[in-house]
Amino acid sequence: LQRVFDIEPDFWVAHMMRAGLLLREDKNDEALAALEQADRLADGSSQAAAAWGNLLARKGYPERARAVLARLLEQGRTRYMPPVSPGLVYAGLGENEAAMAALEKGYAVRDPRMTLVQLDGRFKALREDARFVALMRRMKLV
Repeated sequence: LQRVFDIEPDFWVAHMMRAGLLLREDKNDEALAALEQADRLADGSSQAAAAWGNLLARKGYPERARAVLARLLEQGRTRYMPPVSPGLVYAGLGENEAAMAALEKGYAVRDPRMTLVQLDGRFKALREDARFVALMRRMKLV
């Protein structure tokens, strides 16, 4: 990863990967900073914003997470917004109804990231929800 930063310090995906490594070491503040940097560098990528918003919510910054969510929803008014992106922030906020609605929409529009939802620990709270299980069955993932 350091080699990537040596070559391209502004590569937003590398900042997201760095955040994941920092989270494994319980370096939450540094992970938040890395995701904020990824979001800033990602030129509007909803993936970076959603990851940042989810972590903000899970680490006790719900107001900041809601601001990220509002930005994602606003962007979705003028361009395609992968439904998994706001769904990830809703999941971080513990708003399971809204998260499930986003995932259902993701299934309907064939959001490619839906294929990873079952494995994504950030959606763990939904795994016991009968609607989530049914959705995974429709996708033939269970």
